[in-house]
Order: sequence, then C-alpha cells, then structure tokens
Amino acid sequence: RLFVWQKLFPDCDFKFYYINRIKDALIRPDFFQLLNKYWQADNFRKIEFYENPDSSPNKICITQGTIIESIVEQVEKATNGKEFQDVFVTAPTGAGKSLLFQIPAIYLAAKSNLLTIVISPLKALMLDQVSQLKEKGIDGVAYINSDLSHIQKQEIIGKVKKDEISILYLSPELLLAYDIRSLIGDERKIGLIVVDEAHLVTTWGRDFRIDYWYLGSYLEKLRANTNDTEHSRFVVAAFTATAV
Repeated sequence: RLFVWQKLFPDCDFKFYYINRIKDALIRPDFFQLLNKYWQADNFRKIEFYENPDSSPNKICITQGTIIESIVEQVEKATNGKEFQDVFVTAPTGAGKSLLFQIPAIYLAAKSNLLTIVISPLKALMLDQVSQLKEKGIDGVAYINSDLSHIQKQEIIGKVKKDEISILYLSPELLLAYDIRSLIGDERKIGLIVVDEAHLVTTWGRDFRIDYWYLGSYLEKLRANTNDTEHSRFVVAAFTATAV
C-alpha cells in the first residue's frame, strides 16, 4: 500500500524501513578461532532476548556468534553493493556486548582492510576497551579524545590513513567535528560504525548527550553522498543495555 502511495504522490518523500529479527545462523569457523585466540574461550555465550517485546514476555536465546555473523554478513552486503540492514542490540550488562562488535572489527580488518569506528561516550570506557584489546595482542586499535594532545591525535590519524589502525574509538563530539576524509583519508573504507551506549540519544534523563542526538543526521549525510561510495556504504550497529 505504501508503494502505491509513493506512485500516486511522487513528490512526497517516502522512506521505507524493514525490520528483521536476527535468527540462528551458521557461524563461520573464523569467529571461533578469534574467540579462542584472543579471549581463550571455545564457545560463544547465549543471550536472552524478548521474542516480541511489544506483545509477549516470552524469551529466546541467541548466541553471541549468531549476532557477530549477522553483523559481518550485513557489512559484506554493504561493501559488495547489495541491500543491507543496520543492527540494533539491546542486552543486559555483562552479556558481552563489546565482543559483538570487536570480533567483527578484527575479522573485517584482517580480511578486507575495513575500518571500524566505535562511538563511545566515556573516556574511561574507551581507554579500558583499547587497553584490553592491546593486552590481548591486537595492535591495530586506538582512541582519540580530548585527553590527547593535537600532536598525538595527528599521529593516530596518520596511522589510520596508513592502514596501521583499523579499530578507532571516538567520542561523538570528535566525530562530528571532523570531515570524514580528513579523519581517515581518501583510501580507507569504513565497514562498520558502532554506536555504543546508544540509549544516550534519548532526550530524557540526566545521561542525555546532545552530540548523540546529532549522530543520526551526520551518518545520514555521510550515506547520502552517493558519489563517495568508499565512505557511504557502511553498517551501523547500535548497542545498549538501557533501551528507553
């Protein structure tokens, strides 16, 4: 019916969004290898989700591996010019949400030299996650925030442009302040943009962050630049434990 309306009123701006629940999928062995190599674990955890949050208290279990597989599949579709979807995950604290985007980021960097940008609101959280990844032996990761000097920021940006860093943590303020080309260069291709603590887009409560509010507009403009496919075809994966 909506498509009919679009035909009848071509001057109106219609946007169509398709929402699919992540379903169990065959998980490629590479992800188990990364899990074992860097996290010393053999199996992914199961996470409980509401089967239908709007109408039912029934819960289903989905493994971390299934979510990782789904994120990577969407990135592969995006980079191959196919239709793709963004991913939103709301899961309890302690469910291992950071693993859900760190393994895709490591895999996509190794296989396709794709850059993952992680938007994080807290400097302490950035430092903690970057330090943990480096302790595991993952060197191509860094963060940029207001604690760094201008020289330090430029050194990291230079490494991003030279393919030496493929997982970059940023505050939303810094992302919005940069033109994406000046930040990552003309050659680097974004595969995944992660929005951590995504509940901060809400206008309610003391945790509201105005820069999170503008992330959607920023990413939409980035995607609208159809002449710059190196930077416009990326997947957004948003994560929160507080789905207000």
